[in-house]
Amino acid sequence: MPIQVKLVSWRGAQVAEGAMVNDLWDFILRCASEEKGWRLLQYVDPYGDTYFNTLQMPDFLADWDAAKARVGSRWEEKLWREVQDLARKCEYEPHLFLKFEGD
Repeated sequence: MPIQVKLVSWRGAQVAEGAMVNDLWDFILRCASEEKGWRLLQYVDPYGDTYFNTLQMPDFLADWDAAKARVGSRWEEKLWREVQDLARKCEYEPHLFLKFEGD
């Protein structure tokens, strides 16, 4: 089952209908396992849930910007942009979390 990335409230509810991305190509897991210098991306758990908060978004976004170099298809590019959009919303709106749901 692919990783799902969601923007959720502090109560755990998805904040909007379009606030979810499915990583059907395991791009996130490939990136997380390839690089040892990630600040936060390395902590995405493929078998559990991982949450990042507003204060962690600058570090996550630095990792995510670096991960763009690993994009190899238009589908990965779309996923990369959608996750970045969710992370930017999380960065600027209080009480939101970027949630990675593993298998």
